[in-house]
Amino acid sequence: MAAADMDNIFYTMETAVFQGSADRVASDTVNTLLETSGDPLNWEQTGNPSVAGIAYYDPLKGTPVKGTISSLKLNALTEPMVTDLTGSEYKFYLDITRTDNNEPIKTLGNNSTNATNIVKVERSALYSKLTVVSKAEGVISGSGAVRPYTNPPNQFKTSSSSLQSNDYWMLVDNHGYSYANITINNDTIYLGPTNITTATKIDPGFLKQDAVSYNNTVTIISGSPPGTWMNLYIVEVPLGTAPTLDNVQPKPCRFQFYLWTE
Repeated sequence: MAAADMDNIFYTMETAVFQGSADRVASDTVNTLLETSGDPLNWEQTGNPSVAGIAYYDPLKGTPVKGTISSLKLNALTEPMVTDLTGSEYKFYLDITRTDNNEPIKTLGNNSTNATNIVKVERSALYSKLTVVSKAEGVISGSGAVRPYTNPPNQFKTSSSSLQSNDYWMLVDNHGYSYANITINNDTIYLGPTNITTATKIDPGFLKQDAVSYNNTVTIISGSPPGTWMNLYIVEVPLGTAPTLDNVQPKPCRFQFYLWTE
């Protein structure tokens, strides 16, 4: 009886070995994508990573923010980069959607397969279509006088390479202010009653464009009656992307990764 059933035993063992290996590869791939920022850290600018990670890198802390997806890195992620993580013997399908409204964020790979053994890894993450590079949040409130706020809370960096792939915008969360003069380095942008709440693109000529990253200074001068307040966000987005305030705070998303062999 054992000899007659040997083929089934071998098949069961092979299936178990494959399942364990595929589980490990799928889990390691998802961990690399969501928990690291890749190597080199600016691979989304060079387009040639040794390892593709899409976690947002916090320059102030000097560490990746695990589970928070960088819009710039995700935008640059390609199918061959993921295959480099899984190995060419595997096929995959990646599907990322917003949790609250199922809005598609990104898909990679092919979801049409006849494979019988498919491994699925699902994680929750945070995602925003933009990256906040400088902000004055909770520090600008009406006092009846004009008050300057400088470098909120830090200078932000641009370079010739970053300006070739990204746009920079100003977003104002306004609650009662009638105007704001925002100076980027030596150029001032006036936001009045008609456009203070409108997303405003920063002229690339206002920003540092050296070969390496250099700091841009920010100064805000505004006045309003007591009891009013505003927040200012300077954001970085891929070229051609129009940001909104709704995207400033990262939203929960569903990260689903499928892996198989054919």
